[in-house]
Amino acid sequence: MAQKQQYECKVCGAEFPTREQLEEHKKKAHQQQPEQQKR
Repeated sequence: MAQKQQYECKVCGAEFPTREQLEEHKKKAHQQQPEQQKR
């Protein structure tokens, strides 16, 4: 069975099923701007 990708907040350790939810959490909970995507 494949594991689902989890996105972890590096500040508080909270996990989210999507990158969008993680970015929204960081903006609200930690007043951080979204990280630039690395290519």
